[in-house]
Formats: sequence, structure tokens, C-alpha cells
Amino acid sequence: MEETKTNEAGGGVGLRKRGILPDYVKPLRYDLKITPNLKSFIFDSHLVIRLEVKRTTSQVIFHSKDLSYSAVSYRLADDDGAETITCDEFHISPKKTIVAFSFPKDMTQGSIVDLTIVYTGVLNDQMAGFYRSSYQDIHGTTKIMASTQFEAVDARRAFPCIDEPAVKSVFGVTLVVPQELTCFSNMPERSRRTIKKEGGAVYSEVEFLDTPRMSTYLLAFCVGEFDFVQAESRGGAMIRV
Repeated sequence: MEETKTNEAGGGVGLRKRGILPDYVKPLRYDLKITPNLKSFIFDSHLVIRLEVKRTTSQVIFHSKDLSYSAVSYRLADDDGAETITCDEFHISPKKTIVAFSFPKDMTQGSIVDLTIVYTGVLNDQMAGFYRSSYQDIHGTTKIMASTQFEAVDARRAFPCIDEPAVKSVFGVTLVVPQELTCFSNMPERSRRTIKKEGGAVYSEVEFLDTPRMSTYLLAFCVGEFDFVQAESRGGAMIRV
């Protein structure tokens, strides 16, 4: 997969008025699995975007900022025998904060495809996107936490997406964190399992329930050493603070 960086992503493929991305594809849902490292300030990610193809195309364009890509492919959704089409080149425009993935075979109009993207990002210190911050606990020890600030246009710092308020999708979030850390997202937990990494480190893989259809800037998650209290409301809802 060859990478190029230009001021015009996608070999001159233009944006629509006001910088809106071409509407060749419509994201139906994002399934995002992120493994943040609070020591190296890097996060590893595996993303599957389910797309409705509105117009036959061999290229898809997303908003993206400060992300590094290692593997991109697509296949027809819900078809175990479908061919996997691997991205042969991609173009990054830092100026426009977009990335264009090109494929040797068209996505055909009317089809539903799953686009799989493996990438890494940086836990920046700019309070934008998926960022890091520090605080002192009651003992005066400095701690690091990671949290998100996507409004208005910084979801693109955490995952490639159509980062426009009018474009709404369902989000499935999974966070893989050291077992001693706590993590949260918009929705309650669906499941939690323990996994072991190289060197014997123990992690929790926490999957959250799907969100309603919503804009990218509304997605949120955080990771850190958090304490909380919880209680059940009169209506039976679990409330955690």
C-alpha cells in the first residue's frame, strides 16, 4: 500500500462546496476498537466502517488528521465468501485534513460494503481529538488520563470518518485497556473480557452498546484511574458518577 502526501488528496479529487466530502458513500455504522498506551502516548486502532455505496467509485475519501495507516481493505457486507479488495494506494492532504483510499476494483452503486482500516494515532496534548492530560491524585502523584473532545471537527484525529454534523451513523466502541484502568463511553457496557498480551500484561477488552444514530462529534470515551459510585434509579436505570 503506497502512501503519498499532497495538498490535493486523491489526485485532484475535489471537495464539494464549503469543503464537504463527496457523497459517493454513506457511512451506516462505525465499529471502532482502540488500544491506547498512556506511557508512549500512541493508540492502535482497528476500524470497520459499513458503507452504503451511492455511486460507483474506486476511491473513498474521509476526514483524517495525524493518523498513520498500515492496512486498508473492503469486502461486501454479510457475505463470508466475498472477495477482499486491498487498497493499493492512499493520498493524505494535511492541509485539507483528508485521506483518499484507492482500490483496484470498484465499489458498485447500491452495494453495502465493510471497509476495514488498521491505523495508529497520537494521544496529543492539545485538548482535541483523543488526547492526554495529567492530574494529581490525593497523594500528590501525577496520573495520566486519555479522553476525547471531538466538537466541532476533531473526531478525525481519532478515526477516519465523514466528520460532518449532518452525516449521522451508529457507533460501536470497544476499548482495550490495562486491567487496572477504568474506561467509559457514551453507552453502557455490553461485555467485558480479560486478555493477556505479550510479556504477560493483563488487559480488559470492554465493548459498549451501540449508540443511536448521531454525528461524529457526539462520540466520546475516556480511559484512566477513575473512582466512581453507582446506584439504581427508581426507574431501574443504573447511574454511575
